[in-house]
Amino acid sequence: MERGVQNVSTIEDVRTAEKAMNDAQEALRAYTEQQPFAPDPSLRRYLVAELRTATENYEKAMRDLRSTSAPTVKKQV
Repeated sequence: MERGVQNVSTIEDVRTAEKAMNDAQEALRAYTEQQPFAPDPSLRRYLVAELRTATENYEKAMRDLRSTSAPTVKKQV
């Protein structure tokens, strides 16, 4: 990435990141419900890492979107 170039997120980027986060959360939930007694620790770690990454990507997309939003200007009456 070039220096000084700011990443800009669109609402679609945020929605895509949110879907990925929700999908990762659902995959982890489904796995833990199917494997309550003898879960595979490496698979669980993988699913947790996927959820963490997807959550971080969603949070970054939200921050980028907020930073590019036009500031609200209050009218003085």
